[in-house]
Amino acid sequence: MATSTLKLTANDQVEVNNYHHDGNEDGGCSMSIAIPGQKLMDINSDVISGHGTYEHKDGIYSSLAGYVKLEENKEQPGKTMVSVQTTRHKHLVPVLGGLVTSRVTQATPRFCKVDIIAVEKSIFEIPFRGLLRKEDVRATEKDKVEIHKCFRPGDIVLCRVLVTLSHIYCLQLRMSWE
Repeated sequence: MATSTLKLTANDQVEVNNYHHDGNEDGGCSMSIAIPGQKLMDINSDVISGHGTYEHKDGIYSSLAGYVKLEENKEQPGKTMVSVQTTRHKHLVPVLGGLVTSRVTQATPRFCKVDIIAVEKSIFEIPFRGLLRKEDVRATEKDKVEIHKCFRPGDIVLCRVLVTLSHIYCLQLRMSWE
């Protein structure tokens, strides 16, 4: 029987030591654990963003809680892909440009409040809060949109994430996503 101990090192690495029932230690392995929104590294020409990560401004950030994995990219030899691996999908968070499924909770003349209930194919147990503004419903004649007449509480809406403000995601409904 083996037990493990975890220790956080000075550079935010987690050191894992496995001990067997006979008291022997099979050595430690060093791995990095990431949380959503954590900057993993600066963007450079040798590193690309992989699963569970996204690029924003000058860095690569984690969109999952899990272990950071660096591996050579098979599609682009010579480049390293950074990804975050997890066994659970419920730690996924909406990211800029990401496709989300949301449920309207309140409609006003200026915007709709929504609960983001899924990202891509991953369904959340606890939804994220979102906002669908009337100017983000369509590309033309934005001032003529009467959003409170377009949506009512309970409607399911497929959107893209435009902006994140604190813990609220601003969404876009327009079909001109491509």
